[in-house]
Amino acid sequence: MADPLPLPDALEMRTGDPALASGTKVSSPHSAPASITPSGPRKLVRPPMSASTLNKTFTRRNRSPLLAHQDVQMQQVSTHAESFYLQKQAQSQTPMVFVLEDGERIEGCIEWYDCECIKVRNQSRILIYKSSIKYLYKAAE
Repeated sequence: MADPLPLPDALEMRTGDPALASGTKVSSPHSAPASITPSGPRKLVRPPMSASTLNKTFTRRNRSPLLAHQDVQMQQVSTHAESFYLQKQAQSQTPMVFVLEDGERIEGCIEWYDCECIKVRNQSRILIYKSSIKYLYKAAE
């Protein structure tokens, strides 16, 4: 029976360098410094926080009067009816008409939507803020 093959050291397997496994120092420009292990995890070092910073309570800044309408929208309870309707129209690619607050009409299919805007595809692609939509309806109606 033949002698079993010697197994390489674990450090040699990780780095591929037999000199590191044997414990000899190698001064090549590509090798890591002796204090840093080549495959070890890096540790995040943060400065210590003072006790006054930890005990400090942060107050919320006053909202701008220009953004006061957003507070009302945040307090409304969602029934998910709007998202259900938009999802249904987007999946079936129903031609829709969007009438904006200034009276402009935009026709096209809903490509996607999120909580603040709707992307409409017609000859071009248009992103419409929901806050600027007065109402919408199916183009066939």
